[in-house]
Amino acid sequence: EFYRSLADQGISQEDLELDIKKQIITERLITQRAKKIAVSDEEMQAFYDKNLDMYQQPKKLHLLQMEFKSLVPAKKEKASIGKGYVFEGEDLGLIEEGQLPIYDDPKLFTLKKGEYSDIISGEAAYYIFYVKNVIAAKDTAFNDAKDNIRKFLLIERSRTQYMKDLEEEKAAAK
Repeated sequence: EFYRSLADQGISQEDLELDIKKQIITERLITQRAKKIAVSDEEMQAFYDKNLDMYQQPKKLHLLQMEFKSLVPAKKEKASIGKGYVFEGEDLGLIEEGQLPIYDDPKLFTLKKGEYSDIISGEAAYYIFYVKNVIAAKDTAFNDAKDNIRKFLLIERSRTQYMKDLEEEKAAAK
């Protein structure tokens, strides 16, 4: 499959090996240049302030879902919820608001851990949700994000400097 894939792309194994070697050398050069580049706290703070949305984690619900083709069985299931009831729904995992476009209901994100939704009508079915867990929205503080920001800015500047140096060397080459 490997050789077939290479053939489909029109490259040889030798070409692939050469490309990988070039990538490794380029990454090493960029890493070496990163050691010479400094990033100030002010620059990191400016990046953080400009990209606040990257450091905000929205509220998430761990949802289980039951799907019904008609309203009657959905109503029967909803009526049976009570003491000793075991919700046997499909595990949807962690869901952010807006990730359930077919049956997105604003009331769903007002539920607390252990609560059940009302019957929600979708395009072709009816749903009942159970909130297994709630992860509250939170913002990552600048001090907690600082190391990642520094690494990101160093890599970006190193790549930019590498490309600039490469263009200068090409222009000066005979």
